Amino acid sequence: MILAGRKILITGAASGIGRATAALFRAEGAAVALVDRDWGSGGAGEEDGVFRYTCDVTGEDSVNETVAAAERDLGGLDGIANCAGISLRKPLEDISLADWNGVLGVNLTGPYLVCRAAVPALKASGKATIVNVCSGASFRPTYHFSAYCASKGGLLMFTRAIAFDLAADGVRVNAVCPGVIDTPMIERAVARAPDPDAAIARFKANAMQRYGTPEEIAKVILFLSSDASSFVTGSAYSADGGLTYH
Repeated sequence: MILAGRKILITGAASGIGRATAALFRAEGAAVALVDRDWGSGGAGEEDGVFRYTCDVTGEDSVNETVAAAERDLGGLDGIANCAGISLRKPLEDISLADWNGVLGVNLTGPYLVCRAAVPALKASGKATIVNVCSGASFRPTYHFSAYCASKGGLLMFTRAIAFDLAADGVRVNAVCPGVIDTPMIERAVARAPDPDAAIARFKANAMQRYGTPEEIAKVILFLSSDASSFVTGSAYSADGGLTYH
């Protein structure tokens, strides 16, 4: 169990990549604080040593309180995996300011708030990691996804900037940049598309001609959160079936 003894907070943990990451980290021995704004009927709480918190990552007070609670309940923090994210497909002229702020709030401001709140505990760990889930859209623009691309491009540069800032404190910071992953977010995007079959074909237009799975991305997050990547910081790992070079 390569994360035995580590204490890691994971956002967006109720579904998709966050949920897969939580399951894998727990299986690899980590104690985990799982954060999401919507747990459905499950609610927040503690069960079998796994702590769950209801938190909207766009809210400064909510994030500060949740990170403090996670540090208290886990007995410290050794890592963060920022997996929370939302998408928006609209042409620029149809993107309202509320739309724009909503996407950047979850995808960019959220990781900033979580990282900022967690920094004292991560520095105290002496051997901590932050992994931010960016996107292939951090490198390559996508039609009618300007708000999403802006948020994920910003998150990648934020990742690299704080990797430089925190290296001397023993905190490594890296990004995972998934392609199209089989998650509820993609299911909703296909359902809303005027031509669902065309949308599926577009989403699978990578070298491997398929969706990725949340579990495949979780394994990359695991690598970057473990000692196996001990000399890696400020890096962006593409896990997209070859999308960004294809």
